[in-house]
Amino acid sequence: MTVDREIVHLNQEMSELVERMGSIQARLAALAYRRSSADGPQLLSISKAAAKIGVSPATMYRMVDAGQVDVIVAGSTRKVSTRWIEDYVAGVAKTGERQ
Repeated sequence: MTVDREIVHLNQEMSELVERMGSIQARLAALAYRRSSADGPQLLSISKAAAKIGVSPATMYRMVDAGQVDVIVAGSTRKVSTRWIEDYVAGVAKTGERQ
């Protein structure tokens, strides 16, 4: 009888561990998704990108046309990566000059 009880007890423990692992895996997956969403580059319109770096949309369009801005073509629109904006701001902070 003690062997049977031990088997039942171990089966219960194993079921609890499997349930807990599922919960932990779900939480890890949710955290990984949130992290990738937060860390990944986002795309902004030319106007919104201009506002982020403190220039007018017209100036931003001139910069795009001059090849100073890396743009991503999405359909018929051009988008600017937040990563480019971060690099641009870091460059301005380092040199003190807008490019």
